[in-house]
Amino acid sequence: MENMHNDILLTIGIPTHNGSKYIAETIESILKQSGLNSRQVEILIADNASTDSTHEIICQYSKKYPDLLSYFRNDENIGYDRNVDMLFKKAKGAYVEILGDDDFYKNEFCLDKIMKTIKNNVNASVILLSVDFLDIVTHEITNGFRVDKDLIFKNGDSFFSATKWASSAVSSLIIKREVWNKIDVEKYFGSLWIHVGALINVLKGNAESYVIADPIIMVRTNNSRWQEHGGNQLECGLKHLNMFGEMIGLGYLKETYDLFLKDRYKHNFRDTLFLKPNKSAEKRRVTKLMIKYFKNYPLFWMLHVPAMFIPKHVFYPLLFARNPIHFSKKIVYKWKTKRFQLFS
Repeated sequence: MENMHNDILLTIGIPTHNGSKYIAETIESILKQSGLNSRQVEILIADNASTDSTHEIICQYSKKYPDLLSYFRNDENIGYDRNVDMLFKKAKGAYVEILGDDDFYKNEFCLDKIMKTIKNNVNASVILLSVDFLDIVTHEITNGFRVDKDLIFKNGDSFFSATKWASSAVSSLIIKREVWNKIDVEKYFGSLWIHVGALINVLKGNAESYVIADPIIMVRTNNSRWQEHGGNQLECGLKHLNMFGEMIGLGYLKETYDLFLKDRYKHNFRDTLFLKPNKSAEKRRVTKLMIKYFKNYPLFWMLHVPAMFIPKHVFYPLLFARNPIHFSKKIVYKWKTKRFQLFS
Protein backbone atom coordinates (compact mmCIF):
# COMPACT_ATOMS: atom_id res chain seq x y z
CA MET A 1 0.00 0.00 0.00
CA GLU A 2 1.13 3.54 -0.71
CA ASN A 3 2.90 5.08 2.32
CA MET A 4 3.71 8.77 2.00
CA HIS A 5 3.69 11.96 4.03
CA ASN A 6 4.75 10.50 7.41
CA ASP A 7 2.78 7.29 6.75
CA ILE A 8 -0.61 8.98 6.97
CA LEU A 9 -3.14 6.27 6.18
CA LEU A 10 -6.39 8.24 6.25
CA THR A 11 -7.45 11.74 5.36
CA ILE A 12 -10.86 12.66 6.76
CA GLY A 13 -11.88 15.17 4.12
CA ILE A 14 -14.72 17.59 4.87
CA PRO A 15 -16.09 19.67 1.99
CA THR A 16 -18.06 22.64 3.30
CA HIS A 17 -19.96 25.70 2.18
CA ASN A 18 -21.74 27.80 4.78
CA GLY A 19 -21.63 24.89 7.18
CA SER A 20 -21.33 26.92 10.39
CA LYS A 21 -24.45 25.42 11.98
CA TYR A 22 -23.07 21.89 12.33
CA ILE A 23 -19.39 21.81 11.37
CA ALA A 24 -18.12 22.21 14.93
CA GLU A 25 -20.14 19.14 15.95
CA THR A 26 -18.73 17.25 12.98
CA ILE A 27 -15.15 18.11 13.97
CA GLU A 28 -15.79 17.32 17.63
CA SER A 29 -17.08 13.87 16.70
CA ILE A 30 -13.68 13.21 15.09
CA LEU A 31 -11.67 14.61 17.98
CA LYS A 32 -13.48 12.26 20.38
CA GLN A 33 -12.37 9.16 18.47
CA SER A 34 -10.26 6.70 20.43
CA GLY A 35 -8.38 5.74 17.26
CA LEU A 36 -7.27 9.29 16.44
CA ASN A 37 -3.53 9.49 15.80
CA SER A 38 -2.09 12.54 14.03
CA ARG A 39 0.76 10.42 12.63
CA GLN A 40 -1.73 8.23 10.75
CA VAL A 41 -4.79 10.46 10.36
CA GLU A 42 -5.30 14.00 9.11
CA ILE A 43 -8.43 16.14 9.03
CA LEU A 44 -8.59 18.22 5.85
CA ILE A 45 -11.33 20.80 5.38
CA ALA A 46 -12.11 22.34 1.99
CA ASP A 47 -14.08 25.56 2.46
CA ASN A 48 -15.89 26.54 -0.73
CA ALA A 49 -15.85 30.31 -0.15
CA SER A 50 -18.29 30.30 2.76
CA THR A 51 -19.90 33.62 3.60
CA ASP A 52 -21.05 32.71 7.11
CA SER A 53 -18.87 32.08 10.18
CA THR A 54 -17.50 28.76 8.88
CA HIS A 55 -14.03 30.26 8.34
CA GLU A 56 -13.76 31.57 11.90
CA ILE A 57 -14.93 28.28 13.41
CA ILE A 58 -12.45 26.19 11.45
CA CYS A 59 -9.56 28.58 12.16
CA GLN A 60 -10.13 28.10 15.88
CA TYR A 61 -9.72 24.35 15.47
CA SER A 62 -6.75 24.57 13.10
CA LYS A 63 -4.88 26.77 15.59
CA LYS A 64 -5.66 24.40 18.44
CA TYR A 65 -4.78 21.23 16.48
CA PRO A 66 -2.12 22.30 13.92
CA ASP A 67 -0.61 18.81 13.63
CA LEU A 68 -3.96 17.21 12.96
CA LEU A 69 -6.20 19.62 11.09
CA SER A 70 -5.40 21.30 7.77
CA TYR A 71 -7.62 23.88 6.12
CA PHE A 72 -7.86 25.63 2.78
CA ARG A 73 -10.44 28.10 1.55
CA ASN A 74 -11.32 28.66 -2.09
CA ASP A 75 -11.36 32.30 -3.18
CA GLU A 76 -14.64 31.68 -4.96
CA ASN A 77 -17.34 29.01 -4.95
CA ILE A 78 -16.02 26.39 -7.38
CA GLY A 79 -19.01 24.07 -6.97
CA TYR A 80 -19.54 21.03 -4.78
CA ASP A 81 -17.97 18.49 -7.14
CA ARG A 82 -14.77 20.45 -7.73
CA ASN A 83 -14.45 21.01 -4.00
CA VAL A 84 -14.66 17.28 -3.30
CA ASP A 85 -12.06 16.60 -5.97
CA MET A 86 -9.79 19.22 -4.39
CA LEU A 87 -9.80 17.16 -1.20
CA PHE A 88 -8.31 14.22 -3.08
CA LYS A 89 -5.76 16.46 -4.78
CA LYS A 90 -4.56 17.98 -1.48
CA ALA A 91 -4.95 14.95 0.80
CA LYS A 92 -1.89 13.24 2.29
CA GLY A 93 -3.55 9.98 3.31
CA ALA A 94 -3.44 6.79 1.30
CA TYR A 95 -7.24 6.71 1.69
CA VAL A 96 -9.69 9.60 1.78
CA GLU A 97 -12.89 9.44 3.81
CA ILE A 98 -15.40 12.02 2.60
CA LEU A 99 -17.41 13.34 5.54
CA GLY A 100 -20.30 15.78 5.06
CA ASP A 101 -19.96 18.99 7.08
CA ASP A 102 -23.21 18.24 8.93
CA ASP A 103 -22.60 14.51 9.49
CA PHE A 104 -20.83 12.88 12.43
CA TYR A 105 -19.43 9.66 13.86
CA LYS A 106 -22.01 7.66 15.83
CA ASN A 107 -19.67 6.81 18.72
CA GLU A 108 -16.03 7.16 19.80
CA PHE A 109 -14.95 3.75 18.45
CA CYS A 110 -15.83 4.28 14.79
CA LEU A 111 -12.37 5.41 13.71
CA ASP A 112 -10.80 2.39 15.42
CA LYS A 113 -12.91 0.15 13.19
CA ILE A 114 -12.03 2.15 10.08
CA MET A 115 -8.28 2.12 10.73
CA LYS A 116 -8.22 -1.62 11.45
CA THR A 117 -10.15 -2.25 8.23
CA ILE A 118 -7.69 -0.18 6.17
CA LYS A 119 -4.65 -1.93 7.67
CA ASN A 120 -6.13 -5.41 7.20
CA ASN A 121 -7.44 -4.85 3.64
CA VAL A 122 -4.62 -3.12 1.78
CA ASN A 123 -5.96 -4.28 -1.60
CA ALA A 124 -9.35 -2.64 -1.17
CA SER A 125 -9.87 0.40 -3.39
CA VAL A 126 -13.13 1.29 -1.63
CA ILE A 127 -14.49 0.91 1.90
CA LEU A 128 -18.24 1.42 2.28
CA LEU A 129 -19.46 2.64 5.66
CA SER A 130 -22.91 1.81 6.96
CA VAL A 131 -24.84 4.97 7.86
CA ASP A 132 -28.01 6.02 9.64
CA PHE A 133 -30.10 9.09 8.83
CA LEU A 134 -31.20 11.87 11.18
CA ASP A 135 -33.98 14.11 9.92
CA ILE A 136 -33.14 17.58 11.25
CA VAL A 137 -36.80 18.67 10.97
CA THR A 138 -38.62 15.76 12.61
CA HIS A 139 -35.58 14.44 14.58
CA GLU A 140 -36.48 10.93 13.49
CA ILE A 141 -33.68 8.41 12.92
CA THR A 142 -33.91 5.77 10.21
CA ASN A 143 -31.51 2.96 9.45
CA GLY A 144 -29.58 2.93 6.23
CA PHE A 145 -28.05 -0.04 4.42
CA ARG A 146 -27.45 -3.03 6.69
CA VAL A 147 -25.57 -6.32 6.44
CA ASP A 148 -25.06 -8.91 9.18
CA LYS A 149 -21.28 -8.96 8.90
CA ASP A 150 -18.40 -7.23 7.15
CA LEU A 151 -18.16 -8.17 3.48
CA ILE A 152 -15.42 -8.29 0.85
CA PHE A 153 -16.21 -7.99 -2.86
CA LYS A 154 -13.83 -8.86 -5.67
CA ASN A 155 -15.44 -6.81 -8.46
CA GLY A 156 -17.77 -3.91 -9.05
CA ASP A 157 -20.74 -5.98 -10.21
CA SER A 158 -20.90 -7.95 -6.98
CA PHE A 159 -20.44 -4.78 -4.90
CA PHE A 160 -23.24 -2.82 -6.57
CA SER A 161 -25.57 -5.81 -6.78
CA ALA A 162 -25.31 -6.25 -3.02
CA THR A 163 -25.21 -2.61 -1.87
CA LYS A 164 -27.34 -0.90 -4.57
CA TRP A 165 -27.97 2.72 -3.47
CA ALA A 166 -25.94 2.48 -0.24
CA SER A 167 -23.15 4.63 -1.70
CA SER A 168 -25.53 7.55 -2.34
CA ALA A 169 -24.54 9.39 0.84
CA VAL A 170 -21.14 10.94 0.31
CA SER A 171 -20.27 10.21 3.95
CA SER A 172 -20.53 6.47 3.29
CA LEU A 173 -17.34 6.30 1.24
CA ILE A 174 -13.63 5.84 1.80
CA ILE A 175 -11.67 5.68 -1.46
CA LYS A 176 -7.99 5.05 -2.19
CA ARG A 177 -6.51 8.43 -3.11
CA GLU A 178 -4.16 7.34 -5.88
CA VAL A 179 -6.98 5.48 -7.67
CA TRP A 180 -9.36 8.47 -7.53
CA ASN A 181 -6.64 10.78 -8.86
CA LYS A 182 -6.14 8.60 -11.95
CA ILE A 183 -9.78 9.05 -13.02
CA ASP A 184 -11.00 11.83 -15.27
CA VAL A 185 -13.59 13.20 -12.86
CA GLU A 186 -14.02 16.57 -14.59
CA LYS A 187 -16.96 15.20 -16.57
CA TYR A 188 -18.86 14.91 -13.27
CA PHE A 189 -18.38 18.55 -12.29
CA GLY A 190 -21.79 20.13 -11.82
CA SER A 191 -23.61 16.83 -11.34
CA LEU A 192 -23.54 16.84 -7.49
CA TRP A 193 -22.83 13.10 -7.77
CA ILE A 194 -19.06 13.12 -8.34
CA HIS A 195 -18.54 10.53 -5.62
CA VAL A 196 -20.88 8.07 -7.37
CA GLY A 197 -19.35 8.67 -10.80
CA ALA A 198 -15.85 8.19 -9.39
CA LEU A 199 -16.91 5.09 -7.47
CA ILE A 200 -18.24 3.41 -10.62
CA ASN A 201 -14.92 4.05 -12.32
CA VAL A 202 -12.86 2.91 -9.34
CA LEU A 203 -14.69 -0.42 -9.09
CA LYS A 204 -14.81 -1.34 -12.77
CA GLY A 205 -13.22 -4.69 -13.51
CA ASN A 206 -11.83 -6.68 -10.62
CA ALA A 207 -11.22 -3.94 -8.08
CA GLU A 208 -11.66 -5.06 -4.48
CA SER A 209 -14.00 -3.38 -1.99
CA TYR A 210 -14.97 -3.82 1.64
CA VAL A 211 -18.21 -3.13 3.52
CA ILE A 212 -18.20 -2.37 7.25
CA ALA A 213 -21.38 -3.75 8.80
CA ASP A 214 -21.40 -1.69 12.00
CA PRO A 215 -23.16 1.68 11.55
CA ILE A 216 -20.41 4.30 11.52
CA ILE A 217 -21.84 7.64 10.38
CA MET A 218 -24.98 9.62 11.21
CA VAL A 219 -26.07 11.53 8.12
CA ARG A 220 -28.27 14.56 8.60
CA THR A 221 -31.11 14.88 6.10
CA ASN A 222 -33.55 17.64 5.20
CA ASN A 223 -30.86 20.31 5.34
CA SER A 224 -32.23 23.25 3.36
CA ARG A 225 -28.81 23.83 1.75
CA TRP A 226 -29.27 20.65 -0.30
CA GLN A 227 -32.43 22.00 -1.85
CA GLU A 228 -30.71 25.33 -2.50
CA HIS A 229 -27.67 23.84 -4.21
CA GLY A 230 -29.01 20.51 -5.44
CA GLY A 231 -32.25 21.72 -6.96
CA ASN A 232 -35.41 19.65 -7.17
CA GLN A 233 -35.11 16.28 -5.42
CA LEU A 234 -36.84 14.36 -8.21
CA GLU A 235 -34.46 15.76 -10.81
CA CYS A 236 -31.49 15.10 -8.56
CA GLY A 237 -32.55 11.45 -8.24
CA LEU A 238 -32.71 11.09 -12.01
CA LYS A 239 -29.21 12.57 -12.32
CA HIS A 240 -28.13 9.97 -9.79
CA LEU A 241 -29.52 7.25 -12.04
CA ASN A 242 -27.68 8.87 -14.93
CA MET A 243 -24.39 8.11 -13.19
CA PHE A 244 -25.13 4.41 -13.26
CA GLY A 245 -25.88 4.68 -16.96
CA GLU A 246 -22.11 4.70 -17.53
CA MET A 247 -21.80 1.16 -16.26
CA ILE A 248 -22.28 -0.58 -19.60
CA GLY A 249 -19.52 1.42 -21.26
CA LEU A 250 -17.15 0.62 -18.40
CA GLY A 251 -17.59 -3.14 -18.69
CA TYR A 252 -20.21 -3.82 -16.03
CA LEU A 253 -22.88 -6.43 -16.63
CA LYS A 254 -26.13 -5.07 -18.06
CA GLU A 255 -27.95 -6.86 -15.25
CA THR A 256 -26.19 -4.66 -12.71
CA TYR A 257 -27.37 -1.44 -14.32
CA ASP A 258 -30.87 -2.89 -14.77
CA LEU A 259 -31.11 -3.32 -10.99
CA PHE A 260 -30.86 0.45 -10.58
CA LEU A 261 -33.13 1.24 -13.51
CA LYS A 262 -35.92 -1.06 -12.32
CA ASP A 263 -35.65 0.04 -8.70
CA ARG A 264 -35.76 3.72 -9.66
CA TYR A 265 -38.80 3.13 -11.87
CA LYS A 266 -40.57 1.27 -9.06
CA HIS A 267 -40.58 4.46 -6.97
CA ASN A 268 -40.87 7.00 -9.76
CA PHE A 269 -44.67 7.43 -9.69
CA ARG A 270 -44.72 8.08 -5.95
CA ASP A 271 -41.72 10.40 -6.16
CA THR A 272 -43.25 12.29 -9.06
CA LEU A 273 -46.32 13.09 -6.96
CA PHE A 274 -44.46 14.12 -3.82
CA LEU A 275 -41.22 15.60 -5.19
CA LYS A 276 -42.16 17.13 -8.54
CA PRO A 277 -41.12 20.76 -9.13
CA ASN A 278 -43.70 23.53 -9.06
CA LYS A 279 -42.69 25.54 -12.13
CA SER A 280 -43.91 24.42 -15.57
CA ALA A 281 -40.49 24.79 -17.22
CA GLU A 282 -38.89 22.61 -14.54
CA LYS A 283 -41.65 20.01 -14.90
CA ARG A 284 -40.98 19.76 -18.63
CA ARG A 285 -37.23 19.44 -18.06
CA VAL A 286 -37.64 16.68 -15.49
CA THR A 287 -40.17 14.86 -17.68
CA LYS A 288 -37.64 14.76 -20.52
CA LEU A 289 -35.16 13.12 -18.15
CA MET A 290 -37.73 10.51 -17.13
CA ILE A 291 -38.57 9.76 -20.75
CA LYS A 292 -34.91 8.97 -21.38
CA TYR A 293 -35.05 6.10 -18.90
CA PHE A 294 -38.66 4.97 -18.64
CA LYS A 295 -40.04 5.37 -22.16
CA ASN A 296 -40.35 1.59 -22.61
CA TYR A 297 -42.70 1.21 -19.62
CA PRO A 298 -46.36 1.56 -20.74
CA LEU A 299 -47.56 2.68 -17.30
CA PHE A 300 -45.02 5.47 -17.37
CA TRP A 301 -47.01 7.20 -20.10
CA MET A 302 -50.36 6.38 -18.50
CA LEU A 303 -49.56 7.44 -14.91
CA HIS A 304 -46.15 9.05 -14.39
CA VAL A 305 -46.32 11.70 -17.08
CA PRO A 306 -49.89 12.81 -16.19
CA ALA A 307 -48.88 12.86 -12.50
CA MET A 308 -46.27 15.47 -13.32
CA PHE A 309 -48.83 17.96 -14.65
CA ILE A 310 -52.17 17.01 -13.02
CA PRO A 311 -52.81 18.10 -9.39
CA LYS A 312 -51.44 15.40 -7.11
CA HIS A 313 -54.63 14.89 -5.09
CA VAL A 314 -56.23 13.29 -8.18
CA PHE A 315 -53.86 10.33 -7.75
CA TYR A 316 -54.01 10.02 -3.96
CA PRO A 317 -56.68 7.26 -3.89
CA LEU A 318 -54.44 5.14 -6.14
CA LEU A 319 -51.43 5.64 -3.89
CA PHE A 320 -53.44 4.86 -0.77
CA ALA A 321 -54.80 1.64 -2.25
CA ARG A 322 -51.32 0.56 -3.26
CA ASN A 323 -49.57 1.20 0.07
CA PRO A 324 -51.86 2.73 2.73
CA ILE A 325 -49.32 2.67 5.57
CA HIS A 326 -46.52 4.37 3.64
CA PHE A 327 -48.92 6.86 2.08
CA SER A 328 -50.38 7.86 5.44
CA LYS A 329 -46.94 8.35 6.97
CA LYS A 330 -45.91 10.50 4.02
CA ILE A 331 -48.94 12.77 4.39
CA VAL A 332 -48.41 13.13 8.16
CA TYR A 333 -44.75 13.94 7.58
CA LYS A 334 -45.58 16.67 5.09
CA TRP A 335 -48.09 18.24 7.47
CA LYS A 336 -45.57 18.18 10.31
CA THR A 337 -42.84 19.79 8.26
CA LYS A 338 -45.19 22.29 6.61
CA ARG A 339 -44.23 20.94 3.20
CA PHE A 340 -47.69 19.79 2.21
CA GLN A 341 -49.04 21.62 -0.85
CA LEU A 342 -52.18 19.83 -1.91
CA PHE A 343 -52.63 21.53 -5.26
CA SER A 344 -49.00 22.06 -6.30
